[in-house]
Order: sequence, then C-alpha cells, then structure tokens
Amino acid sequence: TPEDLSIERLVFYISPPKDPFTWNDSLVDYNYDSQPMVTIVMQSQSLYQEADLTERTADLQTTVTTRKYVR
Repeated sequence: TPEDLSIERLVFYISPPKDPFTWNDSLVDYNYDSQPMVTIVMQSQSLYQEADLTERTADLQTTVTTRKYVR
C-alpha cells in the first residue's frame, strides 16, 4: 500500500459455511445446495493531511463466485 493510505478493515466472508461438494449419506444429498462465494469488505483511510483536516475514507464491498457451478 502507498505510504499515505491505511487499510483499516479487510474481511472475507465465505459462503456456504461448509463444503457444498461433500455428499451427506444420511440426507442422500449434498450438505448445501448453493454456489460457493466470497464477499470481500475493505475500508481504507487516507493518511494525507490537508489544511481542512477532513478524514477521507473509502468503504468497498464485492462478492465473487465462479462463472460455472458444476458438481
């Protein structure tokens, strides 16, 4: 990261909580019937101080998954 930028928060949320490709014999089905995805949350703050001392932050969030979901 640049010297005048601080990453205040970086979190990864993984869904579903368990492997959806694992077969469950007692259910005679897969544990989860949803496509795996990761949500990334990031908050950054500018450390560059201007005369007005305004705090500059950026909140970013995105979710990614594969294009093709095949079991």
